[in-house]
Amino acid sequence: MPGPEGLFPHKVGQVDFAKDRMRAQQAAEKELQKLVQQGLTLKRPVFFVPGWNDETAICWVEPYTDKNTATKTWMQRIFSNADEMITYVTFTEESPRCMSFHDFGAVVVDKIGANTPCDCVGHSMGGLDISAAISLCEPPLLNVAKFVTYGSPLRGTEWGELCHDLASKILGFAPHIRSHAKNMDPDQQYIKALRTPEALKRLFDRVEDMYCV
Repeated sequence: MPGPEGLFPHKVGQVDFAKDRMRAQQAAEKELQKLVQQGLTLKRPVFFVPGWNDETAICWVEPYTDKNTATKTWMQRIFSNADEMITYVTFTEESPRCMSFHDFGAVVVDKIGANTPCDCVGHSMGGLDISAAISLCEPPLLNVAKFVTYGSPLRGTEWGELCHDLASKILGFAPHIRSHAKNMDPDQQYIKALRTPEALKRLFDRVEDMYCV
């Protein structure tokens, strides 16, 4: 049985992924520092929506590792009005009654307000939540100017079923948490509803700009 180095090599051919990640992170931090110096302010409220199993929005408010800086901290450094204009959406009370990102979408509409001019940022399943809020929910989220997704499986993910099984058999997660994962699978009705031409048209018609990272 090979050791960790054999199973997960840092180098493939001449590419050193660890060094590439470090260089990319350093370059990103330099760009962020440039923004800090500009003294920017936010024009509209911004809502950051977390992903699967992150009801407390830790992905936004705490650093990923002890070598990283949290998104919330960067926002406070860059924007002078960050604390007044940015909301990190949490689902601690709503999650048990949500079976899919479609249900979370309705919660997002409720938390933001259907007609509130805003920008939205979604991580992983959070991007699906926002997409559903805009294109599937009634009432829909109507005044999103900028919509940014980070690592969001907008076409669904085969990891949905796997995460469901892992959460059930190994991690012992609650049924509603497992359901959140399963319903991201591309074979499930929720992803199919999000991918219909009608839903996509509503999404693109109702958002000024959309960025997928």
